[in-house]
Formats: sequence, structure tokens, C-alpha cells
Amino acid sequence: MASLNLITEIFGADQTAAATDASVSGNWEEIRNIWADARDRLESIIDNTKGAKRRKYRDMNRRDYKTIIQELRGDGLVNQTIADNVLYMNNTYLSFRNQRNPITDRLRREFKDRKDQFDSELKKFASQ
Repeated sequence: MASLNLITEIFGADQTAAATDASVSGNWEEIRNIWADARDRLESIIDNTKGAKRRKYRDMNRRDYKTIIQELRGDGLVNQTIADNVLYMNNTYLSFRNQRNPITDRLRREFKDRKDQFDSELKKFASQ
């Protein structure tokens, strides 16, 4: 009977580990998709900008959006709240893109909350 309990404990532990791995993998996919959408929104802002302002963004590095975000803020194309939220997403995405560290459910929720704030504030800012 003791060996049956041991097998059950081991099997249960394997299921828990597999569920955790799936959750972490799913969290990465969600963060990646959320960041892609935020990045597309930034690119849309740039695409809708005219003339010299638009040209200056053309050659900026797209691996890290920090400079782009700062320039968008400086040009008045986003406000500080938008910039803060998207900088958080940029930095978090860059920190986890190598997938060496697990993305917890808590981090995924925070990332999603920041994206929701970004979307809401961007909508308000655009209507001004």
C-alpha cells in the first residue's frame, strides 16, 4: 500500500509540474501577443504622423522601443501615462524574451493590466 501512495505522489507531482510548464508557456505566448499588439499600435501612431516627424522614426531600432517611446512622448504623440505603460511592457518583454525565467500568472496579469491601461489612455488621448 505504501508503494501505491508513493507512485500516486510521484504521478501527482508530474502532473503538477506539467501543468505549471503549460501555464508558463501559455503566459509567454500571451505576453508575446499582447506586446505585438501594443507595438502595432505604436507603429500605427508613427504611420499616421506626417513629414519630418515620421521620417525620423524610420531608421530607429525596432528591437527595443525605449527610444521610440521617448521620442513619441517628446513629440506629443503620446502622453506620459501611455509612455509609462508601454515602457513597462517593452522592458518586461525584453527581460523575458529569452524565456530563461518563467513568467508567472501574476506577471502576466500585471502585463495585461498595463496593456489595458495603455489602450484606455490611448483612446482618451486620441479623442482630445
